[in-house]
Amino acid sequence: MRRCLESAVDVADEILVVDSVSTDQTVAIAESLGARIILQPFLGYVEQKRFAIEQAAHPYMLILDADEALSEQLRQSILQVKAH
Repeated sequence: MRRCLESAVDVADEILVVDSVSTDQTVAIAESLGARIILQPFLGYVEQKRFAIEQAAHPYMLILDADEALSEQLRQSILQVKAH
């Protein structure tokens, strides 16, 4: 989770974490990196993604699972697009 969020923190205007009432340190880690946390019981993979999209504050989204992270090349590409 930490690796995922740290890879996106500089490129995202908002980081939204939908937590399925986990018992690990997910919420604490996400809060420490400035994420907005929404607790939502697990409804199913597709339903959780749909719920997250509905909660987002911006029209463009990058959706990552906790075990994914942006490569440095992708981070730089996103920053270039945002600069123009």
